[in-house]
Amino acid sequence: MGAVKTVFIVGGGIGGLTVAHALQQIGASTRVIEVGDKRDRIGTKITLLGNTLLALAELGLVDACLEGGLGWDFVSVRDGAGTILSEQSTPRIWDADRPGALGIMRPRLGQILEDFATEGGAKIDSTQPSPELIRTMEG
Repeated sequence: MGAVKTVFIVGGGIGGLTVAHALQQIGASTRVIEVGDKRDRIGTKITLLGNTLLALAELGLVDACLEGGLGWDFVSVRDGAGTILSEQSTPRIWDADRPGALGIMRPRLGQILEDFATEGGAKIDSTQPSPELIRTMEG
């Protein structure tokens, strides 16, 4: 079997866009098919811990993600008056000089991942795939 040259990715969420970026980095042409509209991206904050930050660093995505979110090292539980009841640290397993965790809004993370994927050459179709595209995907 020869090297993979073109990859179709179904789903333009966090996973699909990250894979598109990673595949572009190794020279595969990627096309992401997403039936949703990116203007409909909703959600609240997502927390990314050390293992995810390490993976994002290896893909060259972590700096943009840190700029788009808020890095932190501790989780505090507080009472109604704001008194700290307990605190737990997040280990800095990916870089001793950088935060152990990151909070970022899902729409912002999605936009960062989409920007990197498209800058790398990935094509993103945000509509129902055409019959022609389906025939292409089927070989």
